[in-house]
Amino acid sequence: SYAEAISGATGISAGQPNEELVAEFEPLFTGSSTDFLTSAHTLEQTLVSTHTSLIADYESTNAISLTSAIADVEARHATVLADLHGVDDLDVLFGNEEAPLDLTGDHA
Repeated sequence: SYAEAISGATGISAGQPNEELVAEFEPLFTGSSTDFLTSAHTLEQTLVSTHTSLIADYESTNAISLTSAIADVEARHATVLADLHGVDDLDVLFGNEEAPLDLTGDHA
């Protein structure tokens, strides 16, 4: 639903799910609870980084506000997931070293 909301605010087609990303993460969510929490945290951090990187390309203040709000929610999710995983390192809880997704070319 995030993609549809951003699509509506920017006029850019939401497209289809990134099959490469789905194939990469889907198996990681079917293992142990540790695997699940680690994968969910990594995915949320990647999405925060991706949405944050998109903001610079937007001209619409509505798109910027919407994407900022989505990134904020994803960052909160990541913090909660790390906490549930037992992480007590503040750099992990509140930092983000994940690279944004490549949304150019075949990856868009």
